[in-house]
Amino acid sequence: MVEMSTPEEKKEKIKTRYAQVIVSESIGKPYFEILWYDEKRNDFNIGYGSYCMEYVFQWMNEGFEFTEEKTLAPIIYANWEWFDENVGTPIDGCDREFGWRCSKCKEVLGDEYDSPEEKPNLKYCSHCGARMEG
Repeated sequence: MVEMSTPEEKKEKIKTRYAQVIVSESIGKPYFEILWYDEKRNDFNIGYGSYCMEYVFQWMNEGFEFTEEKTLAPIIYANWEWFDENVGTPIDGCDREFGWRCSKCKEVLGDEYDSPEEKPNLKYCSHCGARMEG
């Protein structure tokens, strides 16, 4: 087990009623992060990530304090939205970006979802965890 901190280095724990470890893919390897609910912002945060799952679970155990019995997080709903935008400036050069993105966090799906006629059949956003409607 990796030693994360000494008693002198203890920081204030993040208070939440919900936290979980989520996994995504980065450079072809699983990447683990903590998704937690921020009561003050009434929104989710994602952070404390590593390619080492053991580190992330240890960070969650050491760095988070549950304010009440662990509960299910509020369900955040979103939609896949098609976008087609010109970006850049005439000086720097203009470019066109298009594809499907989450209406909540604006995370863009990969190139395999670049057809406006084929709405993604993904039930959740892998970035923010929002449940997709419709």
